[in-house]
Amino acid sequence: MKRKVRTMARGISTLLHYRRLMDPSRYGLFAFMLISHKLLRWVPYLLVPPALLALAILAKDNIVARILLGFVSAGIGFAGASGDMILGALVDAGADLGVVESQLSGLDVAFEITFSTVQRCGLRACRVDVRDAPGGASVMRTYADALALLEGAALEPAVASRAASIFGRLARAEARVHGTAPGEVHFHELDGADTVVDVVGAAAAFAAMGVEEVVSSPVATGSGMIPSRHGPLPVPGPAVLELLGGAVLYGRALEAELITPTGAAILAEYASSFGKMPPMTVGAVGYGAGSRELEIPNVLRVVVGKPGPPAPEGVEDVLVEATIDDMNPELYPFVLERLSAAGAVD
Repeated sequence: MKRKVRTMARGISTLLHYRRLMDPSRYGLFAFMLISHKLLRWVPYLLVPPALLALAILAKDNIVARILLGFVSAGIGFAGASGDMILGALVDAGADLGVVESQLSGLDVAFEITFSTVQRCGLRACRVDVRDAPGGASVMRTYADALALLEGAALEPAVASRAASIFGRLARAEARVHGTAPGEVHFHELDGADTVVDVVGAAAAFAAMGVEEVVSSPVATGSGMIPSRHGPLPVPGPAVLELLGGAVLYGRALEAELITPTGAAILAEYASSFGKMPPMTVGAVGYGAGSRELEIPNVLRVVVGKPGPPAPEGVEDVLVEATIDDMNPELYPFVLERLSAAGAVD
């Protein structure tokens, strides 16, 4: 510290000394230019320390919280959502499988279902595989068929109500896409047993876990084209966009459909918002696997917990950037030490 003070004092002394030599009428213009050039060498030593000291004072009052040369933000996302991925993730997170299977057994639908553990890019996940029973055919062609199927099933009222609401969302979305009434919609790609099982199974799993609120992260959509009975359709599918109006979506550079209509309908039914994870005390984590291997982990992650204390409000970081061109390196350790001690984040 003493050496730094002496360095600054020498700079000030030099400034006062050359002040008497600044008159060009005494020594000529050439001498004045030489003296001024030599004097400029001391300007950084005189100006930079007060500026850094000001930063240290600001940091003491928690105004300067981050001093960075660059800022990089990185997020790890997964691969959208489908009905079977949502059901698998909920079961993996602790939904009572016995309760889920009991509700599914109340459906007047012939199907086979298996729950297995698989790997997706090194992540363990629960894979749900639903197949039509041998000789099985279309179980619901229209929205009315879906409602009749649910009304005739031995389901808990809460499960049946949620499932009917999800099918209603699908019917309204398809009606808007095709310009028809919901009652006239035909579930072409969604008429198999797997759609019914995914929807009812997810509703049963949510009910079994007693979930009161669902917050979804932004939804990955993928890219490319997908086949349909109407011909090729762009990704995300038109019905998906109708279902997730108001949600936060983002594309991935993958030639794949990452969010399906069934997955979108379930998210639209349960998610109260789409954004960052809310404050919570994590109790369980579950992973539901998609059917394909992708370049990224083809899984959906579910985090279950209790609401935590709200994040503090009114706290913000201030970024201060500066270019230090000519400064005595001996000043760096002292200034950085004082800034860190005062509470600077970086």
